Amino acid sequence: MKITGQFRDINNNIYTVEIDNPSVSAAGIVIGEHYNEGDDDLLYFTEEPITIDFEFDDLFSVIAMHSATINLYARDFVGNLLYANNARSVTVLIKKGNDVIFDGYVEAGTFNQEYSNPYDSFTINCVDKLSTLKYYKYKDITVNNFDNVVTGLGNVTLHDAINLAFADIIGGGHIYYDMSKGLTSTRENLVFDDIRISEQVFVGDDYDSVMDNEQMLTEILRYLNLHIIQIGSDFYIYDWDSIKKQNTQWVNLIDNEIHNTNPTKVVLNADTNASDGTN
Repeated sequence: MKITGQFRDINNNIYTVEIDNPSVSAAGIVIGEHYNEGDDDLLYFTEEPITIDFEFDDLFSVIAMHSATINLYARDFVGNLLYANNARSVTVLIKKGNDVIFDGYVEAGTFNQEYSNPYDSFTINCVDKLSTLKYYKYKDITVNNFDNVVTGLGNVTLHDAINLAFADIIGGGHIYYDMSKGLTSTRENLVFDDIRISEQVFVGDDYDSVMDNEQMLTEILRYLNLHIIQIGSDFYIYDWDSIKKQNTQWVNLIDNEIHNTNPTKVVLNADTNASDGTN
């Protein structure tokens, strides 16, 4: 079941919100329209429909994460439609025009809504895809399959380890790397293929020692002095010095294609200091 809706900001930009809960077999709902024919059941955006926050402690943090909130009014309880029972059960996509500005999930187990008529406001907490890595162990190891997995461990490239972590969240996105590191000056785009590591490092001696995918990714990137951030549906692995350049070349770790970016300078002045409310 999908819940979709649109609104405009004070600059007339159109924002689109899409929430998909595939476990619910019900007709789709459009925010601002009736979802039960003949009834006055409605979902509305509040005066501040969405907020997107960037969470990055300092320059030494490895993984930069985003969170979002979607703020709605409802007459009736809609927790049966929006409750997420695991970290990746309910997807969220937010677009500005045609550009994806947030791609993630409803945060598991956080839905809270007052049950009162006629209408009450509530907030849907959302996290980006990087934020869900911590809920899944390396190779999806569980208590039950730990012994079987351990017997098959070997050496893997850093590329293989990253692909395992991102297999369920990459979707139609890409993993871009700024080619800032390399074992030689001609193999910067292949550093993740050129370095191998024993899987025992990620698994440890018992189930309690198994790294989750966030821990595993953090160890890899710290070793290379790199960072990662999700922009829209894409992931960027970078060194701080690279993003200061006039032109940065990125290699897509999925298909090895080269992607170029040019930084955009934003001048901070009175025009950029304005309200983003939708009243």
